[in-house]
Amino acid sequence: MPKQKSSLFFISLFALLLTLFCQFHFVNASLFPLYAPLIMSLYLLKLETVLFLFLFAGLFLDMIAMSPILGFYGGLFLLIAPCLFSIRTYFFQDSFSTLFVLTFLFSLLFTIGKILCRFFFALPQESLFLSSALYNFLLIPIYNGSFAMILFYALPKGFRRYMKQRSEVTE
Repeated sequence: MPKQKSSLFFISLFALLLTLFCQFHFVNASLFPLYAPLIMSLYLLKLETVLFLFLFAGLFLDMIAMSPILGFYGGLFLLIAPCLFSIRTYFFQDSFSTLFVLTFLFSLLFTIGKILCRFFFALPQESLFLSSALYNFLLIPIYNGSFAMILFYALPKGFRRYMKQRSEVTE
């Protein structure tokens, strides 16, 4: 995970572009690359700034994911942010599994919140069969967590290691 706010900005910009790409090319995939920078922001920013970022990200996803009500995702993100902000103290910032676990929790809490809000506001529901529940509560969070861990932790770390070895060979 980044240790500086400037690198978080570039990661967030990359994730915004990747989210646009995923939403337009993989419409039913439920893959949100934007989760990873939000999780990273928990470690670098104050709670007030984190809440603003979560709201902005939720409204951004509202607009591109065609949510039933404008502000639906933004409101859910605002409810989830304080929970994750308080949980973050139990995980090391540089641990390999932190990004996966917190992204998994974020995706799981979002799925639960989405289903509850749709139920309470009488919005169109997804079917709640066993296969659908398994997909929504297990596979999507694992998918989002793995994607975040590979793309925003493992690949940059491997690239830095490769560049370090390459610079040592040329010296």
